[in-house]
Amino acid sequence: MPSFYPLCIDLSGRSVVMIGAGAVATSRLPELLRAGAVVRVISPEAAAPFHAAFEEGRIELLLRNWLPGDEAGAFLVLAATNDSTVNREIYRRVAERDGLINVCDDPAHCNVAFASRIERGPMILSIFSNGVSPALSRRIRRDLENAIGPEYGLLGTLMGELRVAARGIAGLAPEQRQALMEAVVYSEALSLFRENRVEDARAHAWARFHQTLETMTPAGRSRRRRLKSEVQTA
Repeated sequence: MPSFYPLCIDLSGRSVVMIGAGAVATSRLPELLRAGAVVRVISPEAAAPFHAAFEEGRIELLLRNWLPGDEAGAFLVLAATNDSTVNREIYRRVAERDGLINVCDDPAHCNVAFASRIERGPMILSIFSNGVSPALSRRIRRDLENAIGPEYGLLGTLMGELRVAARGIAGLAPEQRQALMEAVVYSEALSLFRENRVEDARAHAWARFHQTLETMTPAGRSRRRRLKSEVQTA
């Protein structure tokens, strides 16, 4: 069984061929469409969500069996037929050209695997068992969903804004930008978001950002030294 390396891939505008349209493929379809993939589905029968997506013009749907060559040129192939011989033949053909292939419930014939995940706004937490136990991955996901609430998504969105602001400040070293981000991440902003005090959380985060930034500039350091001296001589 291969040892997988966790990696995020941009599927926007890329061709994904799904061969088979049963329960497993149905669960993958919304994720692929949300990622912007160009999806072609090949299966003699397809569940209702595939027909709906086809009627909406979101996928290409070919209601027939797989034919050799259907997988050619695809960036990613998902083999999910009910025939293991067909699935493995698809794997062989894709792997020969070093393409990306996932065979449903057959980790030994995959070079791509899907992790169980939690999404909170721009934040995605993935749980992966390296193919040993997807059921355990799902159990861990359910446990973590209770601990990781929507406040993490709100903070994640705000951190994106702050990161853009930090990158626009001339003269900051990478470690200084990292310190700026960590000052906010470990501030009270998350707790305020958790209490649904959204505006207070945002105001607190930006204030913490600017306070930390001030300590990194020559003018800010000079002002702090001056105030410290005034206090000591008072």
